Amino acid sequence: MPSPRLLRAGAEVVAMGVPIEAALKLVEDLGKPARSAARRFVRLYLEEVWAPFERAGYPDEGWPAVREGVERLRPLAAEALLAVFEPTMTQAVEQAFGREAEKLRKRSTKDAVPDPLTLR
Repeated sequence: MPSPRLLRAGAEVVAMGVPIEAALKLVEDLGKPARSAARRFVRLYLEEVWAPFERAGYPDEGWPAVREGVERLRPLAAEALLAVFEPTMTQAVEQAFGREAEKLRKRSTKDAVPDPLTLR
């Protein structure tokens, strides 16, 4: 069952004119790198937090921090991924629409063509 956030985003993308099949394919395609990123975050936690805790013999006083770390891992990973993704997406949009604006400028040298990024 998809998350409510994913359903909302999908509905908005479809409302923009993207066929639902293309939106579903994109979600499917995003699953592989998302699973890879999740495994890497879990591996990092296991190697850098759990393994030392294990080597120390699972000390009683360490359990609260380990539990808290496990609980915080998911939201921290999501925050890190979003922090990396947002500027990457901004750059991709600017590059793509910069190319499209250049094509429009070349097509129509005598008419003023609005910049698709600023609508000017």
